[in-house]
Amino acid sequence: MKLQDGENITPTLTTDSSVRQSASVSLIVPTFYNQPLKRGSLQYLISGIARSECVREVILVAADGNIDSLKPMQECVGKLPLKIVKCSPERRAYSRNVGAEAASYEILLFLDDDMLLQDWRIVDVILSEMLTTACDCALFPRRTYLRFPLLYENGRFDDAVSRWRRDADSLTPDELLDPVKDGSPFKTMAFCFPGCFMMITRESFDRIGRFPEGYRGWGFEDTDFAMRAVSGLEVLNLFRRVGPLTHVDHPVSPYKSEEYQRNLNQFYEVYNPLDMDWLCRQVFAGDDFRGGRRFDEIRDSYLDPIRDVTDNYLPVTSDLVVRNYEHVLQERLKLGLAPIPEVVTLHGSRGAGTSEPDSDFDVLFLFRGSGAAEHFVCDHNGTVVEFEHSDFTRFETFAIAPALYAMRGPLELAKLAQSRVLWGNSHTFAAWRIRVLTIATKVGLPVWCLSAIGMALEQEKSSGMLSRYLQAMRRILESPVHQPSLDLLERVSASEHIDSASLFGLKESEPQSIPVRTLSDQFQIDAGLLNLPVSQDLTRYTLSLMDRELPEWREDMGDSKRVFVNQIPEIWRALRYLLATELSGNQ
Repeated sequence: MKLQDGENITPTLTTDSSVRQSASVSLIVPTFYNQPLKRGSLQYLISGIARSECVREVILVAADGNIDSLKPMQECVGKLPLKIVKCSPERRAYSRNVGAEAASYEILLFLDDDMLLQDWRIVDVILSEMLTTACDCALFPRRTYLRFPLLYENGRFDDAVSRWRRDADSLTPDELLDPVKDGSPFKTMAFCFPGCFMMITRESFDRIGRFPEGYRGWGFEDTDFAMRAVSGLEVLNLFRRVGPLTHVDHPVSPYKSEEYQRNLNQFYEVYNPLDMDWLCRQVFAGDDFRGGRRFDEIRDSYLDPIRDVTDNYLPVTSDLVVRNYEHVLQERLKLGLAPIPEVVTLHGSRGAGTSEPDSDFDVLFLFRGSGAAEHFVCDHNGTVVEFEHSDFTRFETFAIAPALYAMRGPLELAKLAQSRVLWGNSHTFAAWRIRVLTIATKVGLPVWCLSAIGMALEQEKSSGMLSRYLQAMRRILESPVHQPSLDLLERVSASEHIDSASLFGLKESEPQSIPVRTLSDQFQIDAGLLNLPVSQDLTRYTLSLMDRELPEWREDMGDSKRVFVNQIPEIWRALRYLLATELSGNQ
């Protein structure tokens, strides 16, 4: 299951749910300069703890070494026993393990000192569900964020916490960030790792090796623990079961980013971004983790597209291809981008069915979302296979901003024109491709024609490029167009801003319609004009096209203004040539 931005999750467990089983719980909270850094968020966390009947003791781990500063918390915990133990700073994993050693009971509950529960009775409900379903631990509740400025706005923070505990929906987006509703490319923002909230039996905690103490400073000791938990324990997934906890945003150490990067590198010595993506997907789906999973098997499932394509369509079986593909997926995940392509196509002469025995194989992997294009080339027994990993948005940009990509645009868009799908939804891709090429031609044809004329005027410098450019234009114009795409033309022009999302949004099951003509028919341009040498017929067509699409172009040129938002030398040269041709009457 994918987590959809704006999704409204209804918890299946609430504070009104029945408690069928119970046990005694030790609450463990590591804390570090809580009062000066987090304005005493610890007291907000502990507030209302009497609503829980299963929590029998509170253990505070003073990671700053200041035990005296925590003694006033006895008043907050009421009649519950309070233990305060000391721990050195920069050892988050060790502080949790020290707290576990001091615990008296079989069930351990770890919370961070900057996390808040709406109602402590939910702890009893979660424990009951964990015991009833024979799980070893309960992890991954959702998380929201009380935004940082609130912490230092007198009165407003107290008011926000009070309102949140009564009704989270009463807070405005300026006060509370919800990564599920608001969307975030970084998936782990949406849920709590074990350090923020974890309920676990002591036996299970010891069995998987406790928190790993090799990490120093901030980050990834709890992520590492989560990986071992889901691969070795029966885990109750709280993501869709309970309402969110909230995190109190606060200032952080200026060197935290250094600690994060160091710990990330250490984490990736054992795991990789594919493991993290799988974990996030499983958490979002809401199912419990049962039976454990081998991470090498999980990683293997991400390689289905490349293996399917190479096994069935390409003359390559090299491990280098698979390793490069996995590298691309990992890099995309580090940027918060989708790791699995939506479609894989074969383009060029192989895709068009006009190849020679020694023709290259040109393969395009298209992803949702943004990201830089990546390329990989391999030579297998004399046959060259070129892989390109790109995204839908990139081609949509070539379509709606042709002047910004005057030279590259047609060459890139031609990859779509005569391609065939090797993997993915061919109907969805075909409909999207026709929309993109139709809009691209409507908006870009003046730029393309002018660029071709400009290159022809300097043919001794650009003859090779001009030949490829004209060939790309022919391929685009030979593409079919159907009625829904023709209807789009009424919404765009060559001189207006275009909203790509409304025009190109991918639809999973778009009705198919029969092509009614080609783009060359629609735009009344004879593909024969796009041959060498460039003829006066193309000049006349371009003059007519400019008058129709950009009727003020002569005035702009007369004032030495650019006609297009980005006007490369070839276009300047072509426009001056058109004016000179008109003046001479040589049309």
